[in-house]
Amino acid sequence: MELKKKKKKKVIFFLIVILLVFSSVISFFLFKSRNSFETKRFDKSLVTPTSKLLKNLSFLKEQSSSKQPVVLITAGSMNPVHQQHVGMLEIVQKYLEEKDQKLKVVAGWIALNPDEMVKKKLKDQAIDFSHRAEMVRLATKDSEMFDFGGKWGNFCKDDGTVIERKKFLKLFTKDLSDYLNSHLEILKYCDNIKVMYVVGSDSAEKESDQGRINLVEEGITTVVINRQIHGESFSDWKDHFKKKLDLTCGKDKWNDFFIFVDQNPGNEVSSTKIREAWKSKDEQYLSKNLSPKVLEYIKSHKLFKVG
Repeated sequence: MELKKKKKKKVIFFLIVILLVFSSVISFFLFKSRNSFETKRFDKSLVTPTSKLLKNLSFLKEQSSSKQPVVLITAGSMNPVHQQHVGMLEIVQKYLEEKDQKLKVVAGWIALNPDEMVKKKLKDQAIDFSHRAEMVRLATKDSEMFDFGGKWGNFCKDDGTVIERKKFLKLFTKDLSDYLNSHLEILKYCDNIKVMYVVGSDSAEKESDQGRINLVEEGITTVVINRQIHGESFSDWKDHFKKKLDLTCGKDKWNDFFIFVDQNPGNEVSSTKIREAWKSKDEQYLSKNLSPKVLEYIKSHKLFKVG
């Protein structure tokens, strides 16, 4: 009888040990799986970088702390990024600083639409996010002001954790503004950064009514730059667009939140035309409208099929 009890205790003990080992193994793989998912989901190489911003804020503080720091954000498929994407930011920077001596642009970001959105729109012509991101980095590498803006502008908090924005891009601008104005490193140099959303007039035309309302309600300034593809003068287009703003946002309620820049970036290039030029082997057009580094990247990675 005593022997049976001892055997029973041993069996129970071994069962408990086995259960503990099994649960530990399961916990380990769940933890590993969760961490690998988070690493994939929150790739810090895709967050909005602040190195150029902090450097320019430091210079600004040394020169004139009375100026209002401004950051620019634009976004799109960038399939691929071309010279005019960067050129728009350069024109807006110059326009704002000349129009108002109290403003100083300290950074500008080009953020990317996610793969699911681009592939839905462009089908087999869509370039993977990783390639589009690298091309934006190459296009802005030599700039002291502009940079790759991440996937819809993911950004990293002071404690190193990453915030992934799932909201619509135009709502992101408010989130970005809140983030920048609470960033400990940034607060060393200023206590208020103004975020402005930069968009071509062709894209502004496609914006939903709710998108425009969101921008105004969140107090985000939108800078609309001339893209001469409307079949009418920018002045006439602007009048029509302002009437739309009156209807959607309320008469004149949008005045403080929209700036119109009637300075065309130059020849009308688009990513669509870039893809068409690649298909037709128009090297002259490609060389003229793509940065040499981006052009070489496309060739070396064979991102487009040659027609």
